[in-house]
Amino acid sequence: LARMAEANPRYKAFFLDYDSLKKMADSGDAATLMAMLQKELHQVNDIVEVEWESLESQLKNWLSKGGADDITSLENLSKALLQLHEFSEMNYKSFRKIMTRCGERQSTSSCTWFMDRVDNSSFRQRNWDIALAQLGQLYAVWRDKSSQTQEGAATNALGEYSSEAYLVPVTNTMRV
Repeated sequence: LARMAEANPRYKAFFLDYDSLKKMADSGDAATLMAMLQKELHQVNDIVEVEWESLESQLKNWLSKGGADDITSLENLSKALLQLHEFSEMNYKSFRKIMTRCGERQSTSSCTWFMDRVDNSSFRQRNWDIALAQLGQLYAVWRDKSSQTQEGAATNALGEYSSEAYLVPVTNTMRV
């Protein structure tokens, strides 16, 4: 998590406090552990909710306008969306690891049901596929606009136009 937090400074303060949760699970204090888990889940849900609303609003705004203002803004939106997804997935994996640790100890085994709350929490209910499809539409619009503004379109040796379609740049695809 520390490496991921360093790679995503925007979310550094919001990553799950894995080390403290791990120590609490090892201590056997189930009540305190549950309180900490609730607090961490609430924090992750809140930041994902705020960021998701902002990114989704920008996507919808640009789609309704017929595209992004410039490629840099579009790439920044793409990067922000990918970082939010990575943040969400890393926190989910951390919750899962803590729940596994709780299940291994008699004193905290009752905490394992908390994973159902995590699975059904708002940060797990985001539809990343729709957001990526919308992002792909924006990239397609940008490519179309860019090719229309270029005076000499690329042609092959036979004088025919050629093109390739990508939903998002390969460098911006999600890692699972």
